[in-house]
Amino acid sequence: MGEKETRARAPYRLAALWTLALGWAAALWVYVTAVPVDEDPDLYDLTHSRAYLRQVEVIGGKAAVLGTELTNAFESLWRGRELAGTLAALSALLALGIWLWPRLFPPDPAGE
Repeated sequence: MGEKETRARAPYRLAALWTLALGWAAALWVYVTAVPVDEDPDLYDLTHSRAYLRQVEVIGGKAAVLGTELTNAFESLWRGRELAGTLAALSALLALGIWLWPRLFPPDPAGE
């Protein structure tokens, strides 16, 4: 790897570092300031009971039950302290993508 390639990758490394730092700082802030999620116990019991899941299965089949469970799991990622973990993971993935971009798609030497 030559000096030109190293210089061409430097802005990407800096952008990845800033993305990671800002994303984790935001995740830490959300984690510290988040209040516990107060779910209505009656509603939780209704949507997570065996009778409810059985009705969903009768109406829509096993795929509907799986869809309901996946929806509940996905919705839980966006509330309270779980949001902090989601932000940290998404910022890490984005930083990794930015860092890998010039390695996967190197700049065109003829265009410089």
